[in-house]
Amino acid sequence: MKNILKSKGLTFCVALFLICSCGQREKPPVVKPTPAVSLDATEKGVSHASDLGREAQGNVRDAEMELSQARKEAEEAKALVEKMRKQKSQFAEEVEAMRVKYVGHIDYLTEKLRETGVILHKQLESLRTAGREIAIARAASAASEVEKEALRSGNQILIEN
Repeated sequence: MKNILKSKGLTFCVALFLICSCGQREKPPVVKPTPAVSLDATEKGVSHASDLGREAQGNVRDAEMELSQARKEAEEAKALVEKMRKQKSQFAEEVEAMRVKYVGHIDYLTEKLRETGVILHKQLESLRTAGREIAIARAASAASEVEKEALRSGNQILIEN
């Protein structure tokens, strides 16, 4: 008799639990879809910056060629100063001082252009890396959109049941 009471009591508790829990089941909240992430503008910006960097590198090369030509002309001026000294020109020393000053400017500009070239090279490397990272982010975003849609579908099925 005790076993029957125990089993009837247990059955009653289980039935009561099922009735209470089924009736109070809440529906999952509806999540509004978020817009897909677009990396197009970022990718376009990185591409444009890369193009500008390559253009700047071309300008640095052009300026380096111009400075090379200026250095040759400074050497020609040195030969002219030597000629002026041989002819005992009173302006030889003034011209030499001016030539030395211009050579100093040429040297300074050459160094700054070399540094700028190195910086531009590093910038382009960084932009290439950013481009690769954007491609990875684009793929991850697309996979995330597929996953979100699958979760929404699963939630819709749960709501309907």
